[in-house]
Amino acid sequence: MADPRISGRTGGTIALNVTFYRNGVPSDPYAIRRIDIYNNSEKDENLVASAVIADPGSAYPTPLSNPSVGVYTFLFDVPADFEAPGAYVDVW
Repeated sequence: MADPRISGRTGGTIALNVTFYRNGVPSDPYAIRRIDIYNNSEKDENLVASAVIADPGSAYPTPLSNPSVGVYTFLFDVPADFEAPGAYVDVW
């Protein structure tokens, strides 16, 4: 089966996953402030979307799911106007 991140479609939803480590052991970070999505490479001019995660007064870590220590998932709705095919980078 294809990796859903690789075979994602515009207008669809992709699960962005990340695992944070401290000294090689999965560990929760102090806070995840936002997730930035870049087209092709992490350059300011390539920023195409941002999702604010930790906002003052929010119910952190909503909208993230946290199934185990250090592991987080964010469901990203891919805008229909994203360039496809294309390569995108998510920066947490």
